[in-house]
Amino acid sequence: MSEHQNRPIVSVEDSDEDFASLCQALNDAGVTNPVQRCASGRAALDALSSDKGCVATRKAAFVLLDLNMPGADGRGLLELFRSRERSVPVIVLSTSSYPDDIAFCYDKGANGYLVKPLEYDRWQEMIARVATYWLETVALPP
Repeated sequence: MSEHQNRPIVSVEDSDEDFASLCQALNDAGVTNPVQRCASGRAALDALSSDKGCVATRKAAFVLLDLNMPGADGRGLLELFRSRERSVPVIVLSTSSYPDDIAFCYDKGANGYLVKPLEYDRWQEMIARVATYWLETVALPP
């Protein structure tokens, strides 16, 4: 068992339905890590702006970041997070397959960019692969 399997997964997701789907997909994939949610861009911005929030995020196995949220969207959050923390992987989740969105995110330090599929089976498979990769396959800093 990887040491990262005990670290939380941080989800920045404003949609209750998408967050519930993410948690179900992680559960279906057998992931036992706790999932911490920032339910809005503003909540994530507040967490990243406080020492307590930054410390909690620095302990994350990885961050799943919704790109398009009202208010403080994922683009600004990605930039802020990367200005403070470089070692925690950030995977952007979006319905956008627009090349400029993808290029922007990688340019600003995203470790991955996933286009959310509409079908739950594909979504569950994608999340299972992400979890396996970041929790079991790669070596991450302590």
